[in-house]
Parts: sequence; structure tokens; C-alpha cells
Amino acid sequence: MDYLSSLRQYIGHAPLLMAGAATLIVDEQERLLLLRRLDNNRWGPPGGAVEPGEVVEQAAWRELLQSMQVSALFFVLASLGRICG
Repeated sequence: MDYLSSLRQYIGHAPLLMAGAATLIVDEQERLLLLRRLDNNRWGPPGGAVEPGEVVEQAAWRELLQSMQVSALFFVLASLGRICG
């Protein structure tokens, strides 16, 4: 069971603030790599929650590998922002 699932057992569906990481991968033709999310069936970049003990770059790499079976040689932390939704 992952961290978020175990936390939800204690707090239910109450609002939860968590850090997340996503990867934006653009190819030579300036196409953006997206995937269809399982939770809402919408298109978005590979990403997810930062697990305890991880840094943002580690979480981004892990999420990319888990969701797309793609690995990156390096990451550049481009910006930090806030997404409301």
C-alpha cells in the first residue's frame, strides 16, 4: 500500500495538501508526451505525489518510469508552481 492510500485510511476524503512532481517531455518535433489518466480519463503529463523521503526530481523520475516505462538520463528542475483543482 502506498503512502497516500495508507494516509486516506486515517483521514478519509478530507482535503489533503501534498507535494507532487510531473515531467514535461518534448521531442525534436516539439510534440509533448502525454498519457491518459486513470482517475479522470483526461490527458496529462506523467506525474504523481512525492513520497516521504524523496526529492522532487526522484519522484518525477519514478513516476515517469512507473506510468510510461520510460527512463530519462537527467532532469532539470524548471519551475515550481501551484496547481489548484
